[in-house]
Amino acid sequence: MKRRAEKIMGTIGIIGFVLLAGATFLFGSIINHDEFQDAVEEDQEQQVSEFVEQMEDINYTLDASLLIIFGLVGIAALFLLKTKPIISALLFFIGAIGAAVIFWWMLIPIVPALLYLGAAISIFLKNRSAANTELH
Repeated sequence: MKRRAEKIMGTIGIIGFVLLAGATFLFGSIINHDEFQDAVEEDQEQQVSEFVEQMEDINYTLDASLLIIFGLVGIAALFLLKTKPIISALLFFIGAIGAAVIFWWMLIPIVPALLYLGAAISIFLKNRSAANTELH
């Protein structure tokens, strides 16, 4: 089987996780920069200042690292797709569920996670239909 759809969904998911990791790292660098904090304190109201303080408490390096790990899980799943499709589907599934559980408070990683989930379901269904056709 060619598994073109799974490769496309997995590749887009990997790219999504890597881009999100870069954006998260960049946002963390900006939000923790002293000049940015000074500008917010001078120009904004109390609510915005409290929001910035809450955003400073997030460990952006850890979040970016976890997003990179989910990207690496997708790369491993793509390499195993042809030889061991069930393991590949499990890796995609673990990546999707892991991203959804860890980043439940962030909306953006849901898109690559859904792509991973779609690839996993597609692999399971194609593998099941292939097994059924071999029996008949």
